[in-house]
Amino acid sequence: MKGLPMSIIRTYRSVSVNQVNLDKLLVDHAGDPLHVGIDVGKHSLFVVLRWTSGGSSSPSVIFDSPWKVSLYSELPLLISYLRRLNENRSMVIAFEYTGSYCDPLRQSLHAVGLTVHQVRGKVSHDYSEIFDGVPSKHDGKDAALLADLAAHGHSRLWVWQVPEDYLREMNYLVTGFLHRQLELTRCIGRVESLVARYWPELFSLLGTSQGTMLHILNHYGGPSCLRNDSEALRRIYRFSRSQLDSETISKIIESARNSQGVIQTPYDIRYVCEIGGRAVTLRNELRQLDKQFQAMVSRGSEQLQQMRVILGAA
Repeated sequence: MKGLPMSIIRTYRSVSVNQVNLDKLLVDHAGDPLHVGIDVGKHSLFVVLRWTSGGSSSPSVIFDSPWKVSLYSELPLLISYLRRLNENRSMVIAFEYTGSYCDPLRQSLHAVGLTVHQVRGKVSHDYSEIFDGVPSKHDGKDAALLADLAAHGHSRLWVWQVPEDYLREMNYLVTGFLHRQLELTRCIGRVESLVARYWPELFSLLGTSQGTMLHILNHYGGPSCLRNDSEALRRIYRFSRSQLDSETISKIIESARNSQGVIQTPYDIRYVCEIGGRAVTLRNELRQLDKQFQAMVSRGSEQLQQMRVILGAA
């Protein structure tokens, strides 16, 4: 309480969760309010219990030593301990959002009905030096200050919600679209550098993002293979989906015969074929995802239609 002296005991030396004497903790802190801070890492958790003891007349805060918990093998044990700690007391569990790393923990806590709060990363960062007078950050301290922030009301309820099926489908389509779009942008950048090196004349006839150029590069790998193909005129016409006239195609063939680009080795040709082929594949996959997204939008809400426009899939 404000205005009353409060003693604080804290330590950061961690112990394995397997070494925790939970029965003693339950006896020593029977009925005491508890805030649990958890620092979530890629492979392990650090858990700190913050007890408020002594009642309103002479309150004292005690931070237990951090528990080190393996995410791979000890999460069920941690959940069982937290369930026992939650009995006959007020308990809040707090941690930061760390992307997918914290999701298994959130799901497990929700499944057993424990109260979880989220602490914003900026709040915990700003509180680091205020907490113990030292600006350092490490796992044990991070877990302790998360518990302290929750105890002082600087956290919010964080309910685990399972998305509806249409939201899962939308996430699948949007994530797949964005990943492929990013990869295609990188492929096009490689295509530009390769054409500039081996076949610079092609720039004046086709754009690097055009499907026709990508199909030509995927099939031929460079000018030397095209100039020896007696079926080049018919093949390029098919690559263009009947969009290029015979004059333009003849110029493409002529540019291959007279190209001043760097002479390619067989490995250079293979590499160009692979990059061109990957770009073609990505364009096709994006087209299919767009069709699926269109079908979903047609049976969905106005928000989905707006999302499609934002993504540029229209």
